[in-house]
Amino acid sequence: MEFENVNRGYDALEKNEDSFLLDAWKQGRTASLVDACMRS
Repeated sequence: MEFENVNRGYDALEKNEDSFLLDAWKQGRTASLVDACMRS
């Protein structure tokens, strides 16, 4: 299950595998609401 989307509507989304963006997300540097939630 963790390797498949529960909602099949997400299957069509393109997957961005940019390591720079992934590292920024891991470090909480994307200036998004998700970053704020990860820090708290």
